[in-house]
Amino acid sequence: ARWKSHFLVERPAGISRHQVRFVELSGITYAIKELPLQPARRDYEVLRLLEERGASAVRPIGLAIRADRDPSVEAAALLITRFADEAIPYRQVFATSDPGVVRSRLVDALAGLLVELHLYGCFWGDCSLSNVLYRHDGATLETILVDAEAATIQPSLHRRGRTEDLRLLVQHRARAVAAPAPTPGRSLA
Repeated sequence: ARWKSHFLVERPAGISRHQVRFVELSGITYAIKELPLQPARRDYEVLRLLEERGASAVRPIGLAIRADRDPSVEAAALLITRFADEAIPYRQVFATSDPGVVRSRLVDALAGLLVELHLYGCFWGDCSLSNVLYRHDGATLETILVDAEAATIQPSLHRRGRTEDLRLLVQHRARAVAAPAPTPGRSLA
């Protein structure tokens, strides 16, 4: 919170119990989240495994450990992820769209993400609208997991040969969260 730098930028951010700052280097934006060491390690490892599996999650870049800090304090580690371009928190989705339409689309998109994570072997222990970013992708509302500190990868959930399950899920998610035709004077973007 006390950082001063010309690299700091403002980006849409959801509600977080941890301090999150955004920096831009060479045209790429990164999110830096401060948290205790153990949840930071879990967050990084789960995001790394999800990235390897191709799941809808932010890309982990690194984990900085502050050796001079007590590992249990809030500022013991810094998780660095790539910012999901054009993604916004759920409160901003509500602010830009018809609340009635958005409510069911958000729930459908979140349910689809839960199924996808399960198929990739992830138990998401802190399922929340605040732990996801949303991005309009054509007529769909894409969900992106941004907080995996309470998640675990369960090898028993992930089995080889699930390609067809994932293909069907992607098709279903595209249909389930398709945007209805916009009404005149109302933006869904």
